[in-house]
Amino acid sequence: MKNKIHLIILCLIIIFSACSCSIKSTDDYYAYQSTKTSDTVNVKVDCITALSSLPEELKNGDYIPSNGIIIDTKVEYENGDTAFTVLTKALKGNKIQLDYNGEGESVYVRGISHLYEFSCGNLSGWMVSVNGVFGEKGANCVTVKPDDTVEWRYTCNLGADIGNAYTGEEQ
Repeated sequence: MKNKIHLIILCLIIIFSACSCSIKSTDDYYAYQSTKTSDTVNVKVDCITALSSLPEELKNGDYIPSNGIIIDTKVEYENGDTAFTVLTKALKGNKIQLDYNGEGESVYVRGISHLYEFSCGNLSGWMVSVNGVFGEKGANCVTVKPDDTVEWRYTCNLGADIGNAYTGEEQ
């Protein structure tokens, strides 16, 4: 009798779990749903500096365009948007791969369009600027405003090749 009760409870848990899951198709996952406003933020993602040292698997053009501009678009602004949230909107809306870890203030972008940190050497990775200014905070801590330009740029030399040289000193 106890085994039947345990089996019934287990079945109910499985049924409840299955009903509460949100399974989406690829199109549904990448379809960005917003609370529409007329305000936008410009989002650009480029890896121009990496073109000469791309890994072989990225040289075929499936992920990295020959001009190095992965995306240059506008996304709808929502109150509280950050450099990271507008990146997410832009990439999802265009079905471009994003790999990050952490959450909240500690979000770190590891890869965009299959180009990862260290793909082009041990000083390479993604950096972000808003209106041409590289921040000292995490991308999810940098709030944006309508008409801002958020640029995600790939560096092969710890920022020196994109105008944000790391000096190792506190500023």
